[in-house]
Amino acid sequence: MDRMCGQFNGSARASDNKVCWHNVLILSIKFSLNISNCRILNLDLMSEYGCESWRIYNSVLSQMIQQSQKQLQELKYGLYITNALNNSKIHYYIYLYRKQIQDVNWARKKDQTEAGEKMKHLEATWFGLITKNYEIELACAEIERQLASLNE
Repeated sequence: MDRMCGQFNGSARASDNKVCWHNVLILSIKFSLNISNCRILNLDLMSEYGCESWRIYNSVLSQMIQQSQKQLQELKYGLYITNALNNSKIHYYIYLYRKQIQDVNWARKKDQTEAGEKMKHLEATWFGLITKNYEIELACAEIERQLASLNE
């Protein structure tokens, strides 16, 4: 707006300068009036449509928050169930592993017990056979002694 009047020049006439500043003042008032009219129009539009749009916006935000919280709870519950299932699976696998170890140990004990009984039986048989062999050797030695005494 200052450009309309240019630089103040001492050689310019005062009446021209007054007209120039008068025009600038009128333009400034028109500009301010135009801004005020736009503000009033915006306020009218805001009062007519703004509150409802803010209510709708807030309602949408509230629904989004509720859905997010629900999803968060579902995720937490899902993770809890998953962890519980994983823990249950882990405990189940540990149980199975221990049961397999116990089954192997029982099978080994059974095999060793059976092998021990078989060894006792074989040892008793062996001892019986050794005793019979010794008795036979004694009988043979007695017969040889008797033959030797008959031959004399």
